[in-house]
Amino acid sequence: MSEKLRLAFYAGVAYRHDAVSNSFMEKLHLVDRLAAEGYPIEAVGFTTGTDYDHAAIQLASRVREVMEHPAFAGCDAHIFERAMPYPLFDVIALMDRPILMIDHNTTPVDLVADEQSRAACQQAHDERIKLELAAHIATVGEFTRYELIDLGFDGDNISVLHLPPAVVAADAFDRTTPHTPLRLLYVGRMVEAKGVLDLLEAMESCWSRPITLTMAGSLRFPEARTLERIEEVARMHPGQLHLHFDAGDDEVADLYRNADVVVIPSHHEGYCVPVVEALGAGCYVIASSAGNLPFVMGGLGTIVPPGDPEALGRAISDVADALGRGDHPTSWGPLDRAGWQEKVKVHLASYTKEHYEASLLGLIHQILEEPPAWLTEKVTSG
Repeated sequence: MSEKLRLAFYAGVAYRHDAVSNSFMEKLHLVDRLAAEGYPIEAVGFTTGTDYDHAAIQLASRVREVMEHPAFAGCDAHIFERAMPYPLFDVIALMDRPILMIDHNTTPVDLVADEQSRAACQQAHDERIKLELAAHIATVGEFTRYELIDLGFDGDNISVLHLPPAVVAADAFDRTTPHTPLRLLYVGRMVEAKGVLDLLEAMESCWSRPITLTMAGSLRFPEARTLERIEEVARMHPGQLHLHFDAGDDEVADLYRNADVVVIPSHHEGYCVPVVEALGAGCYVIASSAGNLPFVMGGLGTIVPPGDPEALGRAISDVADALGRGDHPTSWGPLDRAGWQEKVKVHLASYTKEHYEASLLGLIHQILEEPPAWLTEKVTSG
């Protein structure tokens, strides 16, 4: 292999405010930075649709279009994002170069409401057998790694590659006391599987307290019934429930910066970037025990059973009282603000962009039969 490293990246779509798309774009941006620093590296990114303007992105709807692209044959390694099915994923069966698979997990079929989405989720679960074609599998969270091992995949060939935050709220740790009224924030899709209806039900026992709730998320794939309920409750509690749909990164950063507690009541999570963003912004987190949430929480917040609005309502009230006393409930017992912040910083060390980039380059180096000397030097030097 020449000293120039040529990589191909694949994702179903590449749209803003989407975790899988962010993973795809993080890789392209890393290649851009390395090339700008003078390293001999280039990339092509194949996807079926995008709202990004990036020179490396090539739109394709069929495997044939990928294989006929001039850059395809010369790529030294191929890195796939895997979550929901997409037609370009099938190119993995037609190549002779090493494959790195990034597994984001898929929502269980029984948690999906509409028939079309259920079929897509079932297909995604059925396609897991294709992971065996990868030289290495990197899961974005610990939960997915253990799930794959339980399915019979070799644990020695599966590592965890934590996604870094897409939104960073600078100077958020400067806040030392909670607001009055206490500010709760939900960030995520407006669908039932994310537990948003549970959250609204839980809030029925909390509206009488000095508490507000802000709900922020994308309307790209909403559920009509869920959205109608959200808007109905907002009309019932003006001034207490605030809605921010399709907010930009700067606006979301401001929401984190001005929140006290982020609530994630999901019925399933393969990773959950908002928890990383919330902790990094100095927000306490209340979340369900579903999927990867206990791992990404790191014992630094309050865990409740998924699908239990009563328990969630009690947790919100208990946390409001604790924060009012200056306590942050954790797995180690209550901590003051400074002690909690120190543990958060230690926990988030493996969730930084720097850690992500170094780990990704290490995995690419690992799957190459003859990695270029500059990549070996960069990986081994840290």
